Amino acid sequence: MEEQAAEYLVQGQYSKAISLYEQSIEAHPTLMSNYWYLGLAQLLAGEASEAQAVWLCAITQGTPEEIEQWLEELITVLTTTAIRLLQKRNLPLATEIYWQILELDASQYEAYYNIGQAIAQQGNFDEAIICWQRAIELKPDFWQAYQHQGQVHQKLADFPAAITCYAQALEIQPDLVETYYNLGWCFKQQGSWDKAITCFQRGIQIQPDFAAAYSDWGDILRQQGKLDEAIVLWQQAIQLQPSFAQAYCDLVDNQVVFQETRQKAEGRGQKGRRFDLFLTFVADGHRRQWGCSSERKANASLLKSLQSSLGN
Repeated sequence: MEEQAAEYLVQGQYSKAISLYEQSIEAHPTLMSNYWYLGLAQLLAGEASEAQAVWLCAITQGTPEEIEQWLEELITVLTTTAIRLLQKRNLPLATEIYWQILELDASQYEAYYNIGQAIAQQGNFDEAIICWQRAIELKPDFWQAYQHQGQVHQKLADFPAAITCYAQALEIQPDLVETYYNLGWCFKQQGSWDKAITCFQRGIQIQPDFAAAYSDWGDILRQQGKLDEAIVLWQQAIQLQPSFAQAYCDLVDNQVVFQETRQKAEGRGQKGRRFDLFLTFVADGHRRQWGCSSERKANASLLKSLQSSLGN
């Protein structure tokens, strides 16, 4: 009977699950898991008050030691279900379950963290940040919460707040490659180029094949007028990750580079040789897969014509 009830629960047939769990409790009143799942079925059916009543009635019958054990069992059941719902992107129900976990035990910092993830995906960024902050208060070294706070602040273009959060995450966990990249990207948006480059370099030290860091580092050098150095970094990005579109599009958008190369094409010097890799990419038609803008496609056509002149 319990197996059939569990199947109904997974299938979303909550009324049938409730009926079978009630029958199971009548047949086996000391099997505590039936109470946990009965309440869960009621909660998922929108009957939160009834669910709480079932759990409270069952738990208060035990000794202090049993109550502690039963609370742990119930929270495990609820957490497992919430994770499954998150994976299925049933965010509202997952959120509701996590709030119920916090009703049972307000020290569950991971529940706050997961609520933050769920509601952030629903667009409620302010409340998500508050939930992650609550998780941090309960577990000060919870770098994942700092990381998610930083990502939301970055999404909202609040770069100073994002920088603060990323820096706190890195202070706790100093080998976070993506966090170094995001921190560098935020510094880049603020015009703090030296700090941005330092972050990109640190990310590359940890993960030498991190193509995105080379690309953004190259873009900063381009903006500083250091085109030769920028080209070298973009080449490295594509050599490390041939499908890496951003470095390629950075190159084909750079009209100045094309003009300089055209002027020096006759000699087919070092700069011309640097373009060989990109010419191959244009010839292979990768730009179509990447969906570059019409301007980028026009630049790519120019580069393709340059291939002929360089070959002569």
